[in-house]
Amino acid sequence: MKQNAPVLSEWNTPVTLMDRFCLNQKTTIAWTVREAAEACARHGIKWFGPRIDSLRKTGLTESAKIFDDCGLQISAVCFSGRFVSADADERKKRIDECLRAIDDTAAIGGKVLVILPGTDVGCSAEECRAMINEGFARVLPYAEEIGVVLGLEPLHPIYAAEFSIIVTMDEALDIMDSFNSSYLKIVVDVFHTWWDPKVFDQIKRAKGHIVGYHVNDWIPVRFGINSSRGMMGDGMIPLRKMRAAIEDAGYFGPIEVEIFNEDLWHIPCEEVLVRCKERYERFV
Repeated sequence: MKQNAPVLSEWNTPVTLMDRFCLNQKTTIAWTVREAAEACARHGIKWFGPRIDSLRKTGLTESAKIFDDCGLQISAVCFSGRFVSADADERKKRIDECLRAIDDTAAIGGKVLVILPGTDVGCSAEECRAMINEGFARVLPYAEEIGVVLGLEPLHPIYAAEFSIIVTMDEALDIMDSFNSSYLKIVVDVFHTWWDPKVFDQIKRAKGHIVGYHVNDWIPVRFGINSSRGMMGDGMIPLRKMRAAIEDAGYFGPIEVEIFNEDLWHIPCEEVLVRCKERYERFV
């Protein structure tokens, strides 16, 4: 018999803002898993969001030991999914990959696996959505069995032809509601959601169903949309207002600083981390 996800009841309890600071590995991508984890320990950071490719490169057993040695908790593993493909064999490979990612998340002590559900320019939007529903129907029972929550992350519409056809929280919540499982929740990234005039209504609708919150800022595109996210305070996103809404929706878990930025990636990672902490405290 399926059990309710134990998630993260502790994430519904207020703690200090700095205790919730979480470093997403992509922000300091030049660091290895060990280098990033040890830096977090030096700076008194309790949370880390690893990338699944880096975990596999380091080795799952070794990664879990590193996190334990550094006293780190895992916010979520990023990412898997990509259920959509015009090719049936490719869809099966992606579902198998997601099942493997669920195992990998559990192996390092993670509780949440971020899901980007996918898209394909060779398919209609309706076909994409049908494949996404099929993908969740295939992987969700296994996630429930293993005890890993799937965090569906809606992306900005600019990614609709590249990463995901699911571009609003309402769409993500509709999918979540259709499965009625405590192991399927949503992840909110300000970069992907702030633009929507209905974003605050959607956050209210998500009350009790948020398992991740990512911060950065929206700035003019310089290097391409995949590497032009801003440091908090440099752009247009109403970060404090959004955090207040997220907390009103019952989420007090880790706040993950996830910045894809070509400029930052050419700055020493230690300097980037110091700047992230300072901006987080000032603007988030």
